[in-house]
Amino acid sequence: MTVTASDGTVLSTVTADAAGTWTSGALAGLTPTVADLGLTATDTAGNVSEQAHSGPYAFVPVFDAPAGETFSTDTVPVVIAGWPGSTVVVTLNGANQGAFTLGADGTAHLTAAGADGAPIAVGEYTVTATYSDAGGTSPAAATTGFTVRRP
Repeated sequence: MTVTASDGTVLSTVTADAAGTWTSGALAGLTPTVADLGLTATDTAGNVSEQAHSGPYAFVPVFDAPAGETFSTDTVPVVIAGWPGSTVVVTLNGANQGAFTLGADGTAHLTAAGADGAPIAVGEYTVTATYSDAGGTSPAAATTGFTVRRP
């Protein structure tokens, strides 16, 4: 059995047992923007099957903070968790905040603030994070929100 990513990368080749059962460590080679896995089987005579597909899927990062909270501070902590070493593109109310690399522990710690470091304005905010790499951008984004209110 050969497991291939949507970008054509062969992730693993494994042999099925007598019952036809097989396992693969293919996920170890995936990147977060791969959207489909293809599977082919080769019999003992060397005949290769048509490729079967896993169907579309998308990896999305996760927000550890904020989670619908209300803040009265000048800045808001944002913590994103996901694939260690991967890059996430972050937006705040649709405005690009930049690309951030998740550390070895799979997290990135950011601060939502106003323009040029000014205090963040009072209001409702939506934060999104999407995986991005040389293979493209994941078709799905993680979303969270928060509110800023001051006395």
